[in-house]
Amino acid sequence: MQFLAIYSQLADFLVAFMAFLVAVGIVVFVHEFGHYLAARLSGISVAVFSVGFLKPLVSWRDSRGTVWRIGMLPLGGYVKFAQAADRLQTPGDDNSDSLSRAALHHRILTVCAGPLANFVFSTFVFACLVLSVGIVSGDAVVGALKTLPGVKNEVLPGDRITAVNGNSISSLADLYRQSELLDVGRPAIYSVNRAGRIVEATGPMPMPPIIDNVRLMSAASDAGLKSGDVVLAVDKAPIGSFGELRQAVERAGTQPLMFDIWRNGERLSFLIAGRVEELQLPEGGFEERVVIGVSGGLFFVPESRSPNPFDAILIGIERTYLVIDGTLNGIAAIATAQISACNLQGPVGIARVSGAAATQGGFEFISLVAIISVVIGLLNLLPIPGLDGGHLAFYIYEALTGRAPSNGFQRVSIALGFALVVMLMAFGLFNDLTCT
Repeated sequence: MQFLAIYSQLADFLVAFMAFLVAVGIVVFVHEFGHYLAARLSGISVAVFSVGFLKPLVSWRDSRGTVWRIGMLPLGGYVKFAQAADRLQTPGDDNSDSLSRAALHHRILTVCAGPLANFVFSTFVFACLVLSVGIVSGDAVVGALKTLPGVKNEVLPGDRITAVNGNSISSLADLYRQSELLDVGRPAIYSVNRAGRIVEATGPMPMPPIIDNVRLMSAASDAGLKSGDVVLAVDKAPIGSFGELRQAVERAGTQPLMFDIWRNGERLSFLIAGRVEELQLPEGGFEERVVIGVSGGLFFVPESRSPNPFDAILIGIERTYLVIDGTLNGIAAIATAQISACNLQGPVGIARVSGAAATQGGFEFISLVAIISVVIGLLNLLPIPGLDGGHLAFYIYEALTGRAPSNGFQRVSIALGFALVVMLMAFGLFNDLTCT
């Protein structure tokens, strides 16, 4: 038994490590390739393109003279421009194809191209994911029914729900709202439009205690709950709706609860303790809540449609913006102590999340890569000397004053910025090892 436990832990570590390498490798390559491509288009020579740091594991030189390499430490990357000692060269070099001799707008384009490449990549990935699974139409039309044990369900695929227990329904949003208001003790009577005729059909609660999604690295995920599980009881108390499940978890706080689960005809039991987490509210701000990390859904899969490529791109842009907005709100909340600094994760935390996403499937892992890409692009735009945002600040100063900051000022600023980045990475690693 001990050998099996060690083997399982080793397998989990290898999955997390490999998923981390793949995720970070893709994101770093996209970011640095943005710099590389912009430099080439601007006539700036690139001496080195590296994914990773320290001694190169693999290295080759292309016909243009650029050395491509993969470093031993896969925690970032860099593009080194011709005859530049730093990632982005300081003024003073008279080489005609060096970054320092390039026109100011070319330097600005080159420094902004890395984060922009991350945003474009994520938008493209989100758009492709939407094209692969479709989007919900928003109408309360039944696509497919979910399997629920011992529940009478006369609703059929293709039915358009127009009312539940006499309350009018015109959209999925209405149905979600009504799910919070209905009496669990009463049967749900649906009025549905079926082939042009309005008929009544008995069915389950709009949001039964079925788990629609399990969040990565949550209490539910760690315990072994899966999407599609139906919660029959919590500490032997029957559960009739997802709202009742949420209330049972909140009442218990962080005390362990015994969950009776129905899964593919089997009845299983799981002991799960809720965790206090800081959740972002729709109206802004954060609130501490006890959660196990699951979300519910309707008793059916809503009808979906395949968007055209243009709509998919718009959705991709929207999701990229939402990640940017959430990241900025999170940074502000940590800085103002609204939420715990434990929300700042380092490489170990990212590796754990990457491994968890990889074990849940390709869709989840690809989505995570897109999210990481947005975050990396955004963080690189922060005005910290040594990062893209710091160099951009130097160039903006040059555009406003007509002269670049002195070499000495840039060197000192970049050294301080590098020290700050190292401190933040060390703090994130500390959180990875100490925060629960």
